Amino acid sequence: MKKGLALLLSVVMVLAMGMTAFAASPGTTSKDVTSDTKGVTVTNVAQQTVTAAKNQAAGINKNADVLAVVDVKYAGTIPAGGVAITLYAAGVKKGDNIVLLHQKADGTWEQIKPSIVGDGYVTAVFTNLSPVAIVKLPAGSTAATTGTSPKTGYWG
Repeated sequence: MKKGLALLLSVVMVLAMGMTAFAASPGTTSKDVTSDTKGVTVTNVAQQTVTAAKNQAAGINKNADVLAVVDVKYAGTIPAGGVAITLYAAGVKKGDNIVLLHQKADGTWEQIKPSIVGDGYVTAVFTNLSPVAIVKLPAGSTAATTGTSPKTGYWG
């Protein structure tokens, strides 16, 4: 009986070691980020966009933590001064050093300093929308509050 059980457990262990693990992709789903701003929808982005956002965040600070990357859309025309949008995301805490990265149509990334950072949410004014990354920087580090970062993968 003991030999049979030992043989069965050995076979199970050998087969288990040969199995492939199916891990979730490191992207963010739109379920992870929401907005209650009227006219705003939040959807998933492609893994390529998540990777580009992580590369941009690392260019700001090597210890930057990308909390979420989503596509933010606004129904209608954005007013001349922009629209204040609140994004709810896990991992955001009041007092955190947060910067938003916004991918513009030409592929460059713009840094946006939020006007409010609270427990579980961040509010910022946007003048146009597309993929947005919520990035947590280490305490005390700085990032430009406006401007653009170079397009990733651009050689000239």
